[in-house]
Amino acid sequence: METGRGIAPLVVAWYCLSGCASQSIYFDSLRPVPTNDSSRSSITDVSSGVRGVVSLPHRDLIRVDFTSGTDLRDMVVLEGSILVVRSYFCDRGENFGALGGPGVYVDLKDAGRDKLVKQFLFFIDVSRRSSPSEPGFDLSVNAAEICFYISAKSGAASYQSNVERIPKAAIEHVFIGWELH
Repeated sequence: METGRGIAPLVVAWYCLSGCASQSIYFDSLRPVPTNDSSRSSITDVSSGVRGVVSLPHRDLIRVDFTSGTDLRDMVVLEGSILVVRSYFCDRGENFGALGGPGVYVDLKDAGRDKLVKQFLFFIDVSRRSSPSEPGFDLSVNAAEICFYISAKSGAASYQSNVERIPKAAIEHVFIGWELH
């Protein structure tokens, strides 16, 4: 009978991760993050539950802020999952390649466990050179609608949010008055 007791918590954890957590995410805003922007040090990665100094790539990025229907940090802390953001050009599909790193972040002011957090962010590259496995792009020259979603997996459960869209016009707008490095 002890075996049955061990399985029940796993079933409940799987059910709540895949069914209790809201799968809704909503695009909020974009803003440029040049290589010398001081805001690069005011965030923390919540993808794996290990907080600390974030080392973003030394290139121009676009910060994407979004709202989640659930505190995504709970999936990492309670379920032992790793959060991953997947971003891609909507018209080319997921197989084109990611447009930025997989990390999910929060502002340091929101990083404490004592309050509910529903505001998260991630970064996309402004441009990327072509490689043998992926074509290049430059959003400052050729903006396009971007799709993204969040996923999390642990040994017993998985989560995937809805797919949200960043309008082409929002991408174009982020470059008004911004000098690329």
